[in-house]
This record gives sequence, C-alpha cells and structure tokens, in this order.
Amino acid sequence: MPPPLLSPTTGLLDLSLAQLKALPRELDATQKDIEESLARLAATEHKAFLKANACARRLDERAVVATATADSATSHTAELANELASIRELLPDDKEQEAVLRANYDLLLDLIGIPQLFDAFVRAGAYEDALDLGAFVNRLTLRHPNIQFIQQIAAQVSSSTKLMLTQLVSVLRSNAKLPLCIRVIGYLRRMEVYPETELRLVFLQQKDAYFRTLLSEIHESDGAEYLKRYIEISRENFFDIITQYKAIFAETTLQSPHQFHSNSTASSSQSSNTAAIFYSQTNALATTSIISSYVAETTAGFSDVLASRLSQINDTQTLHSLMTQTMYYGMSLGRVGADLRWVVSDVFLDAIESLFLRLLDTGAEGYFKWIEKTRPVCAGIFAKVAGGNSGGAAVTSPTGTQLQQQHPQAVAAGPSIIASYPPFAHLLNVFYTGFNALRVTGGGGAPMKLRSRLRKAVNRVLRDAVLSLARAGEGVEAETAGVGARWNEFCEACLVCKEVLVPELQGAFDKRVYGGSSDDNGNDDDEVARAVEGLARFVAVAKQQRAAAASAAALASAASRAAAPAASPTEQPAAKGPAEDSEAPRSAAGDDDDAVAAAAAVAAAAAVATAAVDGQTAAAAAS
Repeated sequence: MPPPLLSPTTGLLDLSLAQLKALPRELDATQKDIEESLARLAATEHKAFLKANACARRLDERAVVATATADSATSHTAELANELASIRELLPDDKEQEAVLRANYDLLLDLIGIPQLFDAFVRAGAYEDALDLGAFVNRLTLRHPNIQFIQQIAAQVSSSTKLMLTQLVSVLRSNAKLPLCIRVIGYLRRMEVYPETELRLVFLQQKDAYFRTLLSEIHESDGAEYLKRYIEISRENFFDIITQYKAIFAETTLQSPHQFHSNSTASSSQSSNTAAIFYSQTNALATTSIISSYVAETTAGFSDVLASRLSQINDTQTLHSLMTQTMYYGMSLGRVGADLRWVVSDVFLDAIESLFLRLLDTGAEGYFKWIEKTRPVCAGIFAKVAGGNSGGAAVTSPTGTQLQQQHPQAVAAGPSIIASYPPFAHLLNVFYTGFNALRVTGGGGAPMKLRSRLRKAVNRVLRDAVLSLARAGEGVEAETAGVGARWNEFCEACLVCKEVLVPELQGAFDKRVYGGSSDDNGNDDDEVARAVEGLARFVAVAKQQRAAAASAAALASAASRAAAPAASPTEQPAAKGPAEDSEAPRSAAGDDDDAVAAAAAVAAAAAVATAAVDGQTAAAAAS
C-alpha cells in the first residue's frame, strides 16, 4: 500500500518564524538543483531516453498487431472445429477396418517412401533397381487407378525418371565402351521413352557429339600436325561408333557411301523399323539404314577437312605420310563396311597435282627471270661452264633404257651436257624435283589417274620455257648482229635445248616417272613441238658451225698426217746396193715436194670452209 498523501501544510506549523521566512529561499535553491540534475541527466543519458521512446512505440505497434491476430484466430476457431468434426466423420467407425490399418502401417510407410527411394537409386547410378521400382509403381497404378494416393506416388516417380533419362543419355555422350553402351540402351528400351528409330538417332547423336568435341579440341596451327591428330581421333572414335551401333542394334548390311548416294530413294529396301532421313548435302533420302546416312555425312565432312588442310602442305614426305595414315584409317573402316579410301583418293590426287604444279611454277619462275631480265649478251649466260662437254663434241641424248640403267631408283640425273648451261640445269632440277615428288607421294610411282593432267602441266611449262628462250634469241641477235662468239654460244644453247633438254624431260616423265611409253597426248606434244620450231634458225646456225668445225678438224688431221716424215730420223738406213744408192737422193726430193703440196691444199681447203661458214652465218642472220 502506498503511503497516505500529506497536506502541503503538514509540518509548517512546527516551524519557527525564521524558518518559515527562509523556506522560500530553500525551495528556490532545491528547485535549481533539481533542474541542474535533470539537465545533466538529459545530456548524459539522452540516447537511453530515445531508445526507450522507440521501444515504447514498437510495443504499441506490436500490441495492435497481436490484438488483430488474436481476433483472426478467434474467427477461425469455428472453421477448425468444423474441419475436425469432418475428419472425425471420415475415420472408420468399424474396429475391423481400424485394425487392418494398424496392421498395414509399415506397408503404408514403404509406399510413402517409394519416391525418395527411387530418387536415391537414380542419383547413385543403380538404374536396374530404379527400373524395377518404377515397374512396381506402374503395376500399382494399373491395379488402383482410382486411388489418388497411388497416383501421387506415380507422379513423383515420373519426375525422377526424367533425371534418370538425362543421366543415361549423358553416359552415351562420353567415351563409353561397348558393354556400358549395351546396358544403357537396354535401360532406355525398358523405360520406353523412345521408339526404336528415335533411339538409334539418339545414340548416334550423342556419340557424334562426343566425337565432335574431341575434334574441336585440336588447336594445332600447322596443317600437317592438325591432320595427323584429326585422322588419329577419327580413326579411333568413328570406328568405335560404327562397331557399337552394329553390335547394339539389329541392322541390315551396311551400305557403302557410294551405294547410299546412288540408291537414295529406293524405298523398297527400307527396313520395317527404320525411318527415312533427309540428307542435306545430296538432297536424298537414306531409306536403307540410319547408319549409312551417318557414315556418308561424316565421310563427307572428313573429305572437306582434308581438302582444306592439304592445300597448306608443301612437303612431299608429309603428304605421303598423311596419305598412308588415311589409307590405313580407311582400311580399318573397311572391316565394318565403311571403307572411305575411294572417297578421299580424289582429294589426295588433287593435293598431289597442286603440289606438283606449285613446284613447277615456283621453280620455273627463276628460269624465266634469268632468261628475260638478264642481258642476253652477258658473258657466260649461254656459254658452257667448266666441266661441261667440249664445244666440238656432238650433242646426243641418251636413250630411256640407258637412263634407267644408270639411275634405276630415282629421277635424279640427266645428260651431263645440260649441267654446262646454268639456266637449263636449273630448269632440269626443277622438273626432276617435281618428278621425285610424284614418286614419293605415289609410293614409288606417280598416280596413273593423274598422268594426262600432269603431262599437260609438264608440256605447258616446257612450251613457256622454249618460247622465252626464243624471245631471248631475238634480243641476242639484235645485240650481236648475228655474228661473234656470243651469238655462236646462244645458238649452241638452243641446239642443246631442242635436242637434249626437251626430249630428256619428256622421256623422264613418261619412262622414269610412269615407267612406260608415252600416253596419247598429241595436242600438248604438238604445242611443245611448235614452240621448239621457233628455235629452228638458231639451231640451224649451230649445226652449220658444228659441220664447219668438223670439216676443218678433218682437214687439219689429214694435213698433219701428210706432213709427217716418211721415216724416223733416228733409224739407221740398211745397206743398199749401188743401184739403190743412186736412187735415194731423187726419192727424198720427191717426198719433200709432196709434203709441201699437201700442206698447201689443206690450207686452201680450210680457207674455203671458213669462208663458207661465214657466208652461211651471214645468210642465216639476214633471213
């Protein structure tokens, strides 16, 4: 109980007059002390006052919310009572039913846990157990189609089945071997989510996706290294895809790609469980086999990659190595009926032809620059260098049989006289480099399929070389006026070109590259022959020079034999009779006269031959 309130006048009667007079001052002082204390308290504890004020406001707000919640709960009390009453009505009144419910309580718990158990099986990879459990749920659904509880369980299992389907398909998109692929396809068939045709497509799509992923990870900048890795990965994975497909699916005999293209609309051979597939590159339908369509598509892509990358290769050994690797790859695919060697052979033939043409064109460019951009009258351009044949020797071209006997293993040597002429030696080296490249890339012999096309290229370069030499001859003739040693050197070079260089290169291509006689390529040979005819007048001059030199040499030889003494001065004459001694002076005098006459005749013949040669040279220059 609080103390009773006292009247303000209580105790004042007990004070004296002096105390009463001092009371107002004391009250004023006390009031000031209280105000100062309040000011100090407000200054030091103002944060506490603010927090207390905020707490008071929040308490008021929460009190309002609690009051509203209590009112809402009170309003729902009646509804809750009604729901409880309805549940009580649903409960079986029969004690037997209640006993059955209690007896099957564990079974009901197992049914409730089926979705969680199915999900656990899927996440653990126990697909066999998951499929068995799913089959049990399907049987329950068929037996009790009107029970909502069973339908809810089936819906939950179906949602987990989608996860299992995703995992199984992802297994195919990996480096899965044949036993695992067989099990996965078996699981997918038991799930009955794909028809047979679509299941085959899913298998090929996923395996091909993994195959393409491996190919996309090749980051080699060099064309040869890229193709080596590409062929190796293709050989391993493409072969596995075909063998796994044929082992898993009951398929008819695999069509080869060319049969697929040629008989793309033969619907009569379509299998009963194989749907037609539209093939985009050929606008055709693969009606015989899905795998044939896939093989044709992949082979076309492989051929395109080869065609784009082989153009970057300029080394014959590398090209031959890649061709050998590809042929081995095609031979391994031939064991499963998908030999692709016939598809890529044309690609390699085009690459070989392109490489040969680049070697010829690039090498011959140096010859053309040498002939066209160098002053024709410079010393030594058309003259024979040291080590060549002598100018007086007859120029003869060895036969193909002799060349084969001398160099049976490679196209690496020609007539030695060509080495005496630097432009011709360079051109010969260019052609022999190309011929050796053909032998290397062809495995010891050039491809017969390219013979006519390569022969045209050889004749084209030969024709251009001869024409450029003929054009240079005009400049030589203008500079030398058709006389002099350099004019003679050029004419000699034209003779070597016509009688040695051109026949040697044509014979080397036909006999030493292809090992046989010339093929029927008359038009191109005629073009070379017409180009060689442009050197005819230069060749005629060279032949006249050779004939004159040969005549002069023969006359000089005859003169030297005639001028020789009849007997050696060291020989002692035998004993003679008187008659012989008397004839000796006359015979010696006759021999001296005959020697002088022979020497004079030789000198006159040499002068006549020299004049004839000069006249023929001047006539040829004038013509």
